[in-house]
Amino acid sequence: MDSRDYGALRPRESQTPDSENGIKVIAAATDFTAMATVAVRRAAHLCRANGARMHLIYVMSTAGAKARSMLDAISSRGRLSASAAVSHLRQAAARIIAEFDVPVDTHLGVGNVSREIGAYARGVCADLIVVGNSRRNFLAEVLGFNTALRVQRKTELPLLAVSGPVLQPYHRVLFASDLSLEAARAGQRALRYFPDSTLVILHAYESPYTGMLAMTGATREVLEDYRRRARLEGMERLHTFARDASLDRHAILRVDLGHPALSARRQAGELGIDLVVLRPTKRWLTNGVTEHLIADPPCDLLLMP
Repeated sequence: MDSRDYGALRPRESQTPDSENGIKVIAAATDFTAMATVAVRRAAHLCRANGARMHLIYVMSTAGAKARSMLDAISSRGRLSASAAVSHLRQAAARIIAEFDVPVDTHLGVGNVSREIGAYARGVCADLIVVGNSRRNFLAEVLGFNTALRVQRKTELPLLAVSGPVLQPYHRVLFASDLSLEAARAGQRALRYFPDSTLVILHAYESPYTGMLAMTGATREVLEDYRRRARLEGMERLHTFARDASLDRHAILRVDLGHPALSARRQAGELGIDLVVLRPTKRWLTNGVTEHLIADPPCDLLLMP
C-alpha cells in the first residue's frame, strides 16, 4: 500500500477557528467525476460555514481490478496515472480555495478505496467524510461497489453521501430513528452539525399485526382503529426517546406505520427535506433500509456510526 501526502494548499489569509457545531475537519473523497465534484463543493461549502479544514482525497484502486475495469469501460471512465492524479488534485484544491477561501490538504492513496478513505480520515481526525452518491450506475450497485456504503462500513465516522447539486444550507433535516441509545447519540450529533436546521425525527416501523388482521377479514374500521392506537403508542415512545435525548425542544416528531425506507422517502418529499440522517443498524441492513435509500436517494444522506 502506498500512502502519499502531497502537501497543503492554503488561501492567502487562512482562518480556521474552532467550529461551534462539531465540524472542524472534513475528508472529501473524489474520483474527479461530475458527482464527485458536486460532493467536493458541498464539503467546501460546509468547511466555509464552519471554519473547518478540508482534506481532498483520491485513491488509486488496486482491488477488484477486473470487475472495475469492466465498469470503467461501461461508464467510459479510465484510470489516472499517479502524476495525472496529483495534477488533478492540485487543480481541484486551487479551485476550492479560489471559490470558498478554505484551507485544503491533498492526499493521493493507493489500495482499497474504501479502506484508504476511512484510514486517512481517521488519521487526520476528520469529523465528517463526504463522498458523491450517483444513481446512474445500477451495475455498480448490484455488485456492491457503492463507495458511500463501503466507506461507511469500514469506519466509525459520520459520512455524507451527496446526490444533489444544489449548494444551499440544509434547512430541513429528517432523522430516521429506531429509538435506540445509539440513535440518540446520532441525533445529538446531527443537531450539533446542523444547529440552524429544522430537525424532524421520524419513527417508522412495520406493524406485524396489520396484515394478520386483514387476513382474518377484519373490517376497515377495526384496521383503522388498530393503526390509530399503534400510532399513538409509537408517538409515546418517540416522545420519551426525544425527551431522554434532550431533542424534544429542538425537533418535530413524526410517526409512520410502514417500511422505514419507503416512509423516509415519502416524508422527505412531503416535508421538503434537504438531508436525511440514518444510522445503519444490522436490522436495517438486513431489511434493506440503507441500501434502498442509498441506491435511489431522495436527497443527500448522512450516515451516522
